[in-house]
Amino acid sequence: MDEIQQRREAFKATMKRLGLNPNRWATLAGVPEPTLRAFLNGRVHSMRGITEEKLARAVSLTVPELYGAQAISPPQSIGELPTAKIVGVVEAGAWREAVSLDEDLGNIRFVPHPAFRADQQFAMRISGESCNRVVQDGGTAIVVPYENVPGGLDALAMRPDPPLVVFERQRGGSFEYTIKALHRTDDGFELRPVSDNPRHQDVVTLNENGDTDSVRIAFVVVQVINSVF
Repeated sequence: MDEIQQRREAFKATMKRLGLNPNRWATLAGVPEPTLRAFLNGRVHSMRGITEEKLARAVSLTVPELYGAQAISPPQSIGELPTAKIVGVVEAGAWREAVSLDEDLGNIRFVPHPAFRADQQFAMRISGESCNRVVQDGGTAIVVPYENVPGGLDALAMRPDPPLVVFERQRGGSFEYTIKALHRTDDGFELRPVSDNPRHQDVVTLNENGDTDSVRIAFVVVQVINSVF
């Protein structure tokens, strides 16, 4: 077995140890699944450095550890991972009671984002096609409350890719939760659609002080988990 094949088999062993499959790992890391599969199937000899870094970061490993280098802390199997509490549903046009972090709609095992404590990360189920370019119907968004994100809007706007946020729209005593991408404009910030459904193409302006219709960022999305089926 040559060195390239040894690295590939070591990578597969890491994936198996973590209890992941190519779809789940690519989703966690935000990399194209075909890129990962091309390496696993031997169609390419290696992956780009940035791809390796994303895959490693998604499971709290270093790049050498992906290929079998001894980890300081052994990677966890999927059964040993912490659980995120499901606290609400993202669904455009559905008006409900406000999401509460005390809500308990079940749990999902996940790989915590390394920038936040595991107990600061929660899960929201996705219903419908309001954000289907990034999270499919039936998928899950792992989110962090906006107040726990250092630097607020200015820090979010400095990210190379527009961050995904869960915004809360309030009308009277009812609330709607939808995922959109945060963009900085000359006049401030706006939330742009991440759906290919024509019914969900509205651009939303933040307005936390509206008397009858307020819009605020409730959560920042740090990970998406799409259903394999």
